[in-house]
Amino acid sequence: MKRRRADYLTDPARLAAVRASGLLGLVRARLQALTVQARFQLDADAAQVNVVDGELLHHAAASPPASAPTPTDPAETSGCRVVVEVGDVVAVDDTATDAAWCDLPWAGTWRGYLGAPVRYDGETVGSFCVLTRQPREWTDQDREALRALAVRALTSTST
Repeated sequence: MKRRRADYLTDPARLAAVRASGLLGLVRARLQALTVQARFQLDADAAQVNVVDGELLHHAAASPPASAPTPTDPAETSGCRVVVEVGDVVAVDDTATDAAWCDLPWAGTWRGYLGAPVRYDGETVGSFCVLTRQPREWTDQDREALRALAVRALTSTST
């Protein structure tokens, strides 16, 4: 997986897109409903829409809400940061055994991770992710379904 340049998370154009996207505002009922839909459609234990604003990850919506117990977390400890850096779908079958993911503080709790980029004005401003408590082999169908939900995440905040 090829990552973007090292300073992409703090790039001024990307941060302007984060602010303009509206995703850092109040949680909208439709965005929350999308996370519920993602959980059931992808048979996952949790789903989240997260925005990466520089060094912080903001939880815009989560199902169940307890899967994101704090409003923000450090971006460096999130899988969603990787989605923003890569700019494409990221699938990890088992975070506990994947060398690039096993040191993240949540890797023992959430074993399967699938994240798709949420884009605004050509910039990746965050991710729509689903998580499982057990390892999970993600299919192409899973990837495409989450990619489609990620596109809908931004449109759900615009009305």
